[in-house]
Amino acid sequence: MRYVILSFLGLFLIGCQRAVPTVGVIASYQKLVPQVVNKTVSIDFNLSYDSLFSYVSLQEGKVFFDSKNQPGVDFPLTLRAIQRPQVQIRSNGVVGIKLPVQVDARPSIAGINTGLIQAKSNLLLDLTWNWKDINHRDIRDVIFSYSWITQPEMRVLGFPVQVKGIVEPLIDRQIPEIQSKFTQQLSQITSMGSLTRLVNKLPMSFETPFGKIRFQGADIDMKDLIFQTHGLRGKLLIRTALALTDSVSMASSSKLMELRTSSNLLPFRLELSYRRLEDLIKKYPQFKNYQFKLSADTSSIFVKLNAIDGKKAKASIRLNPMLIDSAIIGMQVKSIDLEGVPFFVRGHLKRKINQSISQFRFSGSESLLALNQNVIGLKLADGHVSFQRLFFTDSGIGILGEIKGNWELRK
Repeated sequence: MRYVILSFLGLFLIGCQRAVPTVGVIASYQKLVPQVVNKTVSIDFNLSYDSLFSYVSLQEGKVFFDSKNQPGVDFPLTLRAIQRPQVQIRSNGVVGIKLPVQVDARPSIAGINTGLIQAKSNLLLDLTWNWKDINHRDIRDVIFSYSWITQPEMRVLGFPVQVKGIVEPLIDRQIPEIQSKFTQQLSQITSMGSLTRLVNKLPMSFETPFGKIRFQGADIDMKDLIFQTHGLRGKLLIRTALALTDSVSMASSSKLMELRTSSNLLPFRLELSYRRLEDLIKKYPQFKNYQFKLSADTSSIFVKLNAIDGKKAKASIRLNPMLIDSAIIGMQVKSIDLEGVPFFVRGHLKRKINQSISQFRFSGSESLLALNQNVIGLKLADGHVSFQRLFFTDSGIGILGEIKGNWELRK
């Protein structure tokens, strides 16, 4: 008997606030937890330059210019990145990008191939950046220049010979073509197709103590993007909802489109299976000596507890989940059946169990705290949870609601 009391006290009081429910809305049975309707929410967006250049594959070793089969460049010339780019913020919306590269060239002079000439150079790219939203963005005035890190040289009989005077006129003659190539690559990177691939690489799912949450199939607009010292900053307008389920679902792709209005209310759909609830409970040491099972039928949730270690006491309890207010969920006892307990203490034990279960609370504020402490990349400030509808199914518990607050996504 002592084990039964302890187990139920632990099962329904771990992490819960103590209060007795007075009124509430009892959860309804559903075969499946209903879907939620997506809404447009604004999320502050910060993308580090390391992540940005990784997404566009501009990393060390990347060959981003090769004159082979390029019209207008009359000698073999390749430019290969030896470091990640550095971004410099200038005035009047001008952004500077400095990229250290390895230069390999094989120019010909008077029809004679000079052999391999190598050098290291800083490529400097200035451009005007004005990004309002996905349909109103202006990237123009691309200007290319360069400076030497190490002087151009070639090997003659195994000895290095500097040939800056030969190479610079040849490269200067190709600057318009190189600049045009950079402009084309920039246009390709900022095209709708490339941007769609980029947003589909952004983190849209996050690990939590309760499982993985994800933004379900989203429409996205990228607003007011500006370059700052450490990364790209702006706002993402996302028409979506948060979902947390045990079921494995195919990742849905996001679409880019202009979105004009937004709010700070994000709908969510939480579905926890009885199996996951059991796994979470089993992590607590006080339950290691007990076997219990959660299940449900169309009328209520059923809890069956088997005491072990030679104890014959068992309990079968039927519960009704209850929405007490907009941010608190409790439990209502429907029935208690005991086995292996002397009849003269059954009444007392039932009252104890009923009192313990009635004190159960699941708080939305505690859920938000767990998310902010455990989710990497997605943060919520001034958050508030509103539980709007509560369900139980044959396989788990479902909650529909909204989260209000200021969202931030960092990568």
